[in-house]
Amino acid sequence: MQIVGLFVGLLAALAVAENGWRVKQEYVYAIEGRSVAGIPQLKHQYAGMHFRGNLRIQNQHAAVVVMKLKNMTFTKIHANMGKGWWHPIPNTEEELSRFQELPDSGEPFIARFEQGKIVRLVVSSRMPTWEVNFIQSIISHLQQNLGEQSGSKFRASKSDLQADDSMFNVMEDSIVGRCEVMYEFSPLAKTLVNRDNPQWFKICGKTREFVEVTKTWNYTNCEHLAQSNYGVPNIKNCVPGGNQCGNLWKRSSLTRVVGCGDKRDMIRLNTVSSSKILSSLRLQPEDDDKSRPNSQATVGSYLNLTLVSVQPYSVDKRILPPKNPVALEGIKYQYDFDFAADDQQPNPRKTRSIKRKKKHPSRPAEDTTDSQEDDQDKNSEPSSNKSEEKQQKKKGKDSKKKTTTTTESPESQSLEWSTFRTPTSEESTEDVQKKSKKSKRPKHDSSSSDENNDDNDENSNMDQPPVLPFSPFAVAHQDDKARACLVQQFKEVVQEVTRALGPQSSELENIENIQLTVQMCRSMTYTDLSTAVNTVIEDRSDKIALETKRKILRDIVLMCGTNPSFLLIKNWIETGVYTGEEAAQIIAAIPSYLLKPSPKLLQKFFEMIRSDLGSHEEKVKIAAVIAFSHLLRATCTQQQNKLSHDSMCKPQVSTYLSFLNEKAKTAKNLKTVYITAIGNTGLPEALQLLASFARDIKASTYQRATAIVAMRHLSATNPQETSRALLKIFHTTTNPNSVRVAAVSMLLYSQIPLSTWQRIAISTWYDPSMSVNTYIYSSLRSIATIKDPVYKTMAENAAAVLPLAKTIPLGPYRPYNFIRASVAKDLTEIVSEQLSWNLDPMASNFYYRDIYRISGVSKLHFESDLWLADLDGMLTLIKKHLYQEKKDYSDVRPAIPNLPTSTHWIRSALNIAERTLPKIEGHFSFKLGSVHQRFFPIDDKSAGQILDAAKKYIDEYKFGQEMLYQKNGHSTFWISTVTEIGFPAEFKIDIPWMLRVKSLTNSYQSRGVFATQIKAIFSTKMSSELSVFTPNNAIRYVAGTTSFTTVQIPEMNVAIQKLPGLRMNISLVPMYPEPEALLFAQKSTPYTAQQDMLNLAPFSSIHGLAKIEIAPELKSKPVAGNTDSFRLEYSSEAPNHRWAPEPHWFLSYPSLWRGLESSELKIWANRPSPVSAVFSMRQAKLENGEITFLNSTIGKPSRSRTTEPTSTEAAPTTEYMTTPSTVYTTSTSWSNSTTTEANLSESDEQMQPENYTKMERLDRIKLRILSANVDDPIGSFNASQINLFQQGNFSTRQEYLLTNILSAMESGQATVFSASFAVNHSDVPQYQTFFTVGHGRAQEYHRMGAFYIDDVEKYQAAISGVLSTPRVPLLKLKSMLEAKINSTVMADLRINNDNNIDDIISLKGIVTRTEDQKNYIYNHTNSRECLKSGSLVQPECYRLLQKAAFLDRYNLSISYNEGARRHGLSAQHYLTLAKHILFPHMLGEEYSPDVILADAAEKQIKVIAEVHPESQSASLWMRTPTEEIEYNSIPINSLLHHTMRINPVMGLASRLQDASYCSMEQRKFVTYDRSRFDYKLTNSWHVLTKDCSGRSRFAMIARNITNHTELLVNVDNYKIIHFMPGSVLVDGIRVDLNKAQVAENYDLAGNQIVELTYTSERAFKLRLPAHGLTVIYDPSAILIQPSALLRGRLCGICGNYNGQMEDDFSVPSGAIKQDANDFAKSWALQLR
Repeated sequence: MQIVGLFVGLLAALAVAENGWRVKQEYVYAIEGRSVAGIPQLKHQYAGMHFRGNLRIQNQHAAVVVMKLKNMTFTKIHANMGKGWWHPIPNTEEELSRFQELPDSGEPFIARFEQGKIVRLVVSSRMPTWEVNFIQSIISHLQQNLGEQSGSKFRASKSDLQADDSMFNVMEDSIVGRCEVMYEFSPLAKTLVNRDNPQWFKICGKTREFVEVTKTWNYTNCEHLAQSNYGVPNIKNCVPGGNQCGNLWKRSSLTRVVGCGDKRDMIRLNTVSSSKILSSLRLQPEDDDKSRPNSQATVGSYLNLTLVSVQPYSVDKRILPPKNPVALEGIKYQYDFDFAADDQQPNPRKTRSIKRKKKHPSRPAEDTTDSQEDDQDKNSEPSSNKSEEKQQKKKGKDSKKKTTTTTESPESQSLEWSTFRTPTSEESTEDVQKKSKKSKRPKHDSSSSDENNDDNDENSNMDQPPVLPFSPFAVAHQDDKARACLVQQFKEVVQEVTRALGPQSSELENIENIQLTVQMCRSMTYTDLSTAVNTVIEDRSDKIALETKRKILRDIVLMCGTNPSFLLIKNWIETGVYTGEEAAQIIAAIPSYLLKPSPKLLQKFFEMIRSDLGSHEEKVKIAAVIAFSHLLRATCTQQQNKLSHDSMCKPQVSTYLSFLNEKAKTAKNLKTVYITAIGNTGLPEALQLLASFARDIKASTYQRATAIVAMRHLSATNPQETSRALLKIFHTTTNPNSVRVAAVSMLLYSQIPLSTWQRIAISTWYDPSMSVNTYIYSSLRSIATIKDPVYKTMAENAAAVLPLAKTIPLGPYRPYNFIRASVAKDLTEIVSEQLSWNLDPMASNFYYRDIYRISGVSKLHFESDLWLADLDGMLTLIKKHLYQEKKDYSDVRPAIPNLPTSTHWIRSALNIAERTLPKIEGHFSFKLGSVHQRFFPIDDKSAGQILDAAKKYIDEYKFGQEMLYQKNGHSTFWISTVTEIGFPAEFKIDIPWMLRVKSLTNSYQSRGVFATQIKAIFSTKMSSELSVFTPNNAIRYVAGTTSFTTVQIPEMNVAIQKLPGLRMNISLVPMYPEPEALLFAQKSTPYTAQQDMLNLAPFSSIHGLAKIEIAPELKSKPVAGNTDSFRLEYSSEAPNHRWAPEPHWFLSYPSLWRGLESSELKIWANRPSPVSAVFSMRQAKLENGEITFLNSTIGKPSRSRTTEPTSTEAAPTTEYMTTPSTVYTTSTSWSNSTTTEANLSESDEQMQPENYTKMERLDRIKLRILSANVDDPIGSFNASQINLFQQGNFSTRQEYLLTNILSAMESGQATVFSASFAVNHSDVPQYQTFFTVGHGRAQEYHRMGAFYIDDVEKYQAAISGVLSTPRVPLLKLKSMLEAKINSTVMADLRINNDNNIDDIISLKGIVTRTEDQKNYIYNHTNSRECLKSGSLVQPECYRLLQKAAFLDRYNLSISYNEGARRHGLSAQHYLTLAKHILFPHMLGEEYSPDVILADAAEKQIKVIAEVHPESQSASLWMRTPTEEIEYNSIPINSLLHHTMRINPVMGLASRLQDASYCSMEQRKFVTYDRSRFDYKLTNSWHVLTKDCSGRSRFAMIARNITNHTELLVNVDNYKIIHFMPGSVLVDGIRVDLNKAQVAENYDLAGNQIVELTYTSERAFKLRLPAHGLTVIYDPSAILIQPSALLRGRLCGICGNYNGQMEDDFSVPSGAIKQDANDFAKSWALQLR
């Protein structure tokens, strides 16, 4: 007996040692816990659930305990809890009466322990899933790992345990996942126990020691984690659902256990678990200086288990095992979804557990910038992995038999929409007819948790919605009963939205209802969704309502983003329900909305594009291909999908790429579409395909460059291999410029090492391509200044290698890469913009990208890419279509007969090969987000197609057409997980929007009238919420903030009418009857709420919504403002009205407030009177004192050109088709004109035309000699002297202003832009505005003004300004530095009121060059050599000349009369605004002014300002009548130092560039592309430059006679300008000019052909505006500046102007010479 007793005692001891509970003993624990949500930084207002009850535990067998919940009750909390979320609930009768019974099953459950951890849990199959998770969360707190976990990464060694086993780390299971836990054991003093819990001595006795165990959870390191996320970008230190995800999400959890006994035999007396989830609702971190409230919301949870009794139990009190038992391996979060259950059978729902993954997936970058920049994560799947322990065989029958049911495939359902058609292809019909089979298993059957069954199920059953285990809506509607009502509820909500879209509709409820239907859709099978759609549109009696429903359903199904919704859209597209642009928009948006792209869905999409989409337009097919490529990347290359779908994607990837590659080779018109699609896939296999396209010399430059740019995704996902391929392309200097520039652009973003950066920087010293070098230098300089942390490594590398690069002039006509990052002080907000361009005739490119990053969350707002080969050709085509201009100008520029130096003869004499220009091709692409892209190919037919479409649109509305445009969309992301007590928790940001435009249009083309009645409204909502969901009652407890914005254009009748001349009439008539209309409203509200997920209603109307109100003493006072036109109301609970200076984009939502306090802004417009406005433009020309008022017809471009042209007018030639019929000879018989049009004298070379009459000859050779003198820079153009009241009507006022702006000039041009406004249908305009601009000849005097006159109130305001710049040396640096260059600035402001009292402010000043600027030039490295040279044509010297011409010192004097003093406050306001724009760094005390009391003249202000371009700063000194202020070295906007300085040599457009030019100085030549060589011209004519493309007729030839250079310029064989030392001949007749004269010539159509001036250096300057050329001639030097649009069209000694130095020595035949002399001689002419 003693032996038996000892054996039993040993077994009992072993049992106690295993789990601390003695056999045959019952332990009763009191349970209390809660989960609540709130925003404690605003107020301790929380919503959540509190529960209490008991847990009975019986240790019936060794290591196995049986448990049961007892007396479980709960209460809902929604109240202010002053002490925090843990504030206890008072035990009052009122509070106790609120508790209700927790609807648990009452079923017992069994747990098996091994080494202190639970390895198996047995529950009843009848137990609801939420209860399974709830009990798992409770009993997991009873685990106590002994630190001996096999296979654990953190297993402590025996020696460590023996030395100190009080602290160790292990991996432990909990309801949250299998994560790292740090254990800490420490003794607890008995005195503390005796003081706080003396009853514990009755349980433990006096001999046992008390122990405290602390468990700290590290959810960042988990083998698997119960979480689901969507749209979460790849942020540094981010594990969604873990301890931290940037500033988005933080989480902490700690468990404290108090027990008695040793580590292996410890009675658990009390277990308290406390956890918090923090999410930043506005994505802002905590502000250190507390200047703005924290935006964090909190979900707090705690669980308290207290041992209340230990006693033996009798047989009748024994807890029986669960009925219908199901074994679960370990502790895992369970979820229960069964969408294929047969309605006629019981519902044995299938339960799944979270699968395990070793590491949280991180998604590679969607953008080309950095792998950390990503805008959408398509992972909505819970991360999971295999269970580490093998499943053991069950004893007995513990599961029901498996049942199998089949349901009809969703696509086989007939669709009742009148526009639906049945599938036409056999393949699609077969897919539609497929049957899906679903295996049924008992609830909680662990054997059903196959590791891949999620993927298999969702791929084999496309008709099923995705599994969203933590979504409150999905969990609440997971059973058949809840889902059965969705179809009818869907119909009712859509119909409610349709009815509500009226004049008095609530936009907020409309948006919320649409979002509600999207949630319904995400829980529907294909059958249910098809049925719901059909029931919505079953009533077709109201066509308008039907069309509205159609658009609402379209957007709902698109935003749904599930497999069933995709199948429905696919069917719509294939059957032609949606066509054209609407279908293209739908397809393009699919990738951005899909919750969980899968290989099976990808296969369905591929079948759609492989079928070529039947009869759909090309734009639909393009959209499908591009969308498919993005979907392929999201499915098979993103890390989170790659882990689970890699084996399923790999077999299909080669098929997909082979299809795209074959299409790229065969579909010639869409080749770049498929190339772009290959790159979008981001697959490693795509690199080789793209590289082969990039190396294909038979392909066009545009196509090759497109293939390189398509590598942008590969540069982020596979940077090492991609950078190698790009380097190879970059190193090959024979590649075209655009190809190499594209390679560099991608290479810089391919995570290249510093050595490669050095290689790229150093190449700028020897690379032959100026275009490539310019792009590299601009990129390095721009990237080195970026403060964006995402670009930190790039910026450091660029800054390190920038000194190694050659300094290269930058400008808009050269390749340029500009990156700007606007970074907030605390790095919470970053706006990153990239702008790059490359004007290459072979392939021009313009690229722009805008990324907004807030607290690490990136949002790609917009990205656009424009490629175009032969930009000049496209502009010519557009001009042709717009103005119907003739292609050949020979009829208005008749050629000189028998011209010996005609362009045709030059071509024939040298046998010049015609330069073949690229065909017009390209594309325009833009992206909204990372996967929503549109792609539009461009060719030579595009311009005509666009105009034809516009004409078709106008024709459609000719007799009245009603247009209704309606669009809904949303952007969202979420992080979902489970709390430590088993309740799903979710952080979600949702931004839905709605745009509605309604118009009724009529077009009367015969009368030139276009009228429309239009109304538009745009609404958007932002909701940012942190919530916890209790599945037992389907209640979601929320803490969040919502903001709603409405922008509205009230109903208005708009009519536009063309009038004779350059005039247009626009009338606006309001059509709404109310006295005022709401234009803008934004309301932001923080709240807590209890939302019943089964009660489907708009969120704003739920009963359990409670606004969080700030204490009254903290609130700001409301603000209201009224004007005659607007009314404003603003209220905010935020202190100090923080909204005004801090508006920002919150992801895609424009928020006026950063804080969470309740705020509201509304702006109303008073109902205006009908307004009619006439806009017009009039011009005047002054020639030698005679003014001519010009009246051009509308629609025709002005032919009077006095400024640098921005485009080249095409003048195609016939020189390649015909030859002159007679020979040109010289004679001496041309007579001189006796008019003032020209001073002509006979020359040694005169012309005798034989085929022209005298009148024709005079018209053709007409050359006007005009005076450029100005007697007075101001003249009578002074605002203080101009009085418009003295002029009778609108027309006379225009002429009056034109006369004044040209006063005191001898020759010039002026333009006035006018607008007159008539109110209430008045025949006489009551209000008029005039904007005037004028200039003298040679652009030396500029006058500008603005005038406003009110004929009702007899009020006028005027401002005028004058800028004069003297003529300066153009070629000699020494002369430039010695010249006294000053510019005069004058301005006057006059305000005249009804009492005839004038308020006058006058500004006069002079702008000079500072001595610092001159000293900088003198001390420059190249100055000594440049000062020695006689003429200046070398690039380094020419740049110094341009810098020397800058004027950067302003000396201004401002005077004002007494009346003007009352405008002081307004002036101060605008000066403050100007300070923020011009001097953004002038903040705080760093740049505080030195204020000195001054004794200045009364009513006068003196200002001296200097701009320091080298340091990009400015200094300012100002003296007022009361004080003196001085600022020194203030940093200014980086772009302003160009515009704030005056340069007489270069206009504003030209100074932003260092334009290419060709120069010749004695023997030295510099080509357009900067090749330098020596060659001495002979007495034979040499072709310097000529248009060899056949697109226009001009040529410039030069020769050397007696050490002097002569230049002959042939303009269209119509004008011959012959420059010789000291003289110039035009058509063989000498033209005498002085410095104050300008010679001009126009063709018979009024186009300016020639402008000729004589400079102060006795040099001639010739402008050819029609051809985009400028020539400066000096007896010893020639300088030719072409327009950028001539790139690739030129030939001659000056080169071909294509940006590549290596082919500059091209001879007439096109071959390339190595020797400069051979090259130059090849362009010599033997004149006949």
